[in-house]
Amino acid sequence: MNAEEFKSYAHDSIKNYANSLLQGSAKKPADILREATDDFTSLLPYGINTTGHNLNVIVDAKSQERLGIVWYAIEPRESCHVLFIYDIDVVTNQRRKGIATRIINDLMAKITHPSILHVELSVFIHNKVAINLYKKLGFSPIEISALTMTMRKPIL
Repeated sequence: MNAEEFKSYAHDSIKNYANSLLQGSAKKPADILREATDDFTSLLPYGINTTGHNLNVIVDAKSQERLGIVWYAIEPRESCHVLFIYDIDVVTNQRRKGIATRIINDLMAKITHPSILHVELSVFIHNKVAINLYKKLGFSPIEISALTMTMRKPIL
């Protein structure tokens, strides 16, 4: 991802995150947008140059058409590391074509470090389509809040 792509991605990602935070919230939209912006910039303070974070544009090999974006990082846990997927955003007209499945499977296939034992992600509770996809791919809930579910899949 280059700087121009990141600028567009950041704008859309913050807006989408704020919209998800608004569901079931009594806070004012402006406060939610500020919270979403703060959360995003705290995770990526240096944008695409934030150490340890990977933001990749997914492109069709044949047509060079943009299919989506994946953002992930390798994060330490108590006794191991996990590959944490922060975001998978498939272009609207490319959804339900197996692209998210391929992204996750490709990420898992590339894991070679022996201390990475799991892939984790967090999904909004209202996003039933994503939850069902992740369950189908072998992810199980490990933490559930009123707003989100954290899911994990072991590396086999």
